[in-house]
Amino acid sequence: MGLMRSGMKTNWKKKVFFSLLIFTGAVLICYPILGFNWDRNNYNILLITIDTLRPDRLSCYSKKYINTLQIEGLANKGVVFTRAIAHNPTTLPSHTNILLGTTPLFHGVHSNSRFIVSDHFLTLAEYLKGKGYATGAFVGSYVLDSRIGLNQGFDIYDDHMPDRSSTAFDNAGYAERKAEGVIRMALAWLDKQSSKWFCWVHLWDPHVPYSSPEPFKSKFKDDPYSGEVAYVDTELGKLLDYLETYNLAENTYIVLTGDHGESLAEHGEMTHGHFAYNSTIWVPLVITGPRIDPQRIDEYVSHTDIFPTVCDLLDMEKPPFLQGISVLPLIQGKKAKKRLIYFESLGPYYDRGWAPLRGFVEENKKFIDSPIPELYDLRNDFNEKTNLSQKVNLNTYQKKLKDLEEQYTSSQKVERQKKIDPEAMEKLRSLGYVSSAAPRTKKSFGPGDDLKTLIRYEQKLYLAYELHNEGRMQESIESLKEIIREREDFDTAYISLANIYKSQRRIKEAVDIMEEGFSKNPKSYEIVSNYGSILVDAGLYNKAIEVLQKAIVLVDFDPTTWNKMGIAYMRIKKEATAQEYFQKALSLDNNNAEVLNNLGIIYLGILMRTKELTAYTKAVQYFQKAIFIDPNYHLAHNGLGAVYKIAGKIDEAIECWHRALEIKSDYPLSIVNLGIAYFQKGDKTKSLKYLNMYIKLKGDSISPNERKKIERLIERAHQLD
Repeated sequence: MGLMRSGMKTNWKKKVFFSLLIFTGAVLICYPILGFNWDRNNYNILLITIDTLRPDRLSCYSKKYINTLQIEGLANKGVVFTRAIAHNPTTLPSHTNILLGTTPLFHGVHSNSRFIVSDHFLTLAEYLKGKGYATGAFVGSYVLDSRIGLNQGFDIYDDHMPDRSSTAFDNAGYAERKAEGVIRMALAWLDKQSSKWFCWVHLWDPHVPYSSPEPFKSKFKDDPYSGEVAYVDTELGKLLDYLETYNLAENTYIVLTGDHGESLAEHGEMTHGHFAYNSTIWVPLVITGPRIDPQRIDEYVSHTDIFPTVCDLLDMEKPPFLQGISVLPLIQGKKAKKRLIYFESLGPYYDRGWAPLRGFVEENKKFIDSPIPELYDLRNDFNEKTNLSQKVNLNTYQKKLKDLEEQYTSSQKVERQKKIDPEAMEKLRSLGYVSSAAPRTKKSFGPGDDLKTLIRYEQKLYLAYELHNEGRMQESIESLKEIIREREDFDTAYISLANIYKSQRRIKEAVDIMEEGFSKNPKSYEIVSNYGSILVDAGLYNKAIEVLQKAIVLVDFDPTTWNKMGIAYMRIKKEATAQEYFQKALSLDNNNAEVLNNLGIIYLGILMRTKELTAYTKAVQYFQKAIFIDPNYHLAHNGLGAVYKIAGKIDEAIECWHRALEIKSDYPLSIVNLGIAYFQKGDKTKSLKYLNMYIKLKGDSISPNERKKIERLIERAHQLD
């Protein structure tokens, strides 16, 4: 990962800082040892980053919405920065800015998709680890998965996420972990620490979809976003109480921030990731710890200021590459130097080919450079209602931005736009962050390419998503059709519409709409790969193979496509070829539970034909590994049960099938398998229970031949003693 960790000579970037607790939406905790002599070299660091957090939802910033008692209690002990700015309105770039202390112009991570964090750069975790700190990170979303690169320097990087559920909309299924689970794992790690540590806790919950647990769901049914924030605040209490209980608070610096905000329909943006108005780049920032007195500071600060502030709080040398400034002088009552704070929103540029958006904040002026430029007086118009760009000459602002970009751009040419690790493509796609494989960018942009012009299509997509969630399927369908008529290159609309059709068992219409999308966008990997996938679902395996081969030509590092190819070949009984594709998918991602399950199915088939011990061993290994990776993968439990049944281990098989039904109570194969297994064991009551359950569940979808077989078995079960 880096020179220091490889044992080679440490370069200037591998120097290390003292421990500081940073609260950015995730909290760090410190465990003092009895009799330990605490000094500035031994302070712990807790970094808390809360995703998608608007400052106005915290009661230490505004009393309008909710009382966030835990965070307010923390704020009352430390410094509240009222004008903290994120450099990006998305998760991965913002956390990269925080942990590297540089802007995207330097580290090159501009969006959640397509980019990884190069191991060429020094992270805060690496810096602290080099000074003897134990380092642990606990994240709540796949967007920050270790494969993306922010795990550098952490002894433990806990990023285990449950598999997402399948939904009609790509961005509706979220690979996330609730705050309760993240904090539980962080506390378990902290319990084991016996010396100074740096802990980063990331809580994803306020991100869409807003789905907080009870009682928050009911209490905030009319404002679900605030419900998520209230839930996170409550869970943070467990972490903060832990610090107090074990007398750690006095020896821990805590930095709490949000990675970005949420528009909530302000400026026409429903969530975040497009614009860079204050609704999405204004974030909370609270710092508490030894020698910090309670106060509020109104100076503009930024995420890149966190790293150098940690250095100053711990009286450590600041690495020369840092692009932020320490806010400790502000805390001490000194004036800050006048400067420009850079920001950007380039996700739409890289993912859709829309116009790039960049800008800066200078004191109370904010300049946004785009085909339709904007200028705001933040002192009198912090909500950016009045665009002043028509009233002034923008040449000065454009020159300042150009100079700022040149100043912050790294002279070290490091490849950052790399092929993202396999499963990451699928998971980021599920979060709505990945469009086609190659950005359809242009060299020049006009008003028609401006995000303010094109945002209406995202609005329509969001409307279709809401209509779908409300059960108004036909209206959702019509909304998606309207998008396609107006914007034939909007790939997400084709995919979402096809998925709705598929959910309604209108598989031919799903195939047809994807074929239309394919004909109009043959270079869009998202459309080509999803078209091939739906052809597999439709049973058109030869056509699917043809299309999926085109997808692999576009992107050869996505295991999802290789896996779908394997399924298509498996369905046409070409198991050897299927196995080759599954193994290729596994080579790209050896922790893909679905691929492992499919390989288990391959060897299950071989076992059924040959009864060979090798096939039995392989099948068990693949199914068990799939279950180890995802304990709630019901298909793998069912497959393992089938292997045990063939091997004569009927009790073990029954246990597996019961586990599958605990996960998915209406899974028909496990139900019928249990009915047959209990019949073979002579258990009349249980056999009849599951066989009748199967008949009822299948209803009219069961074939006449299968119904006859099951009914005959039911008759025989009635004859059991």
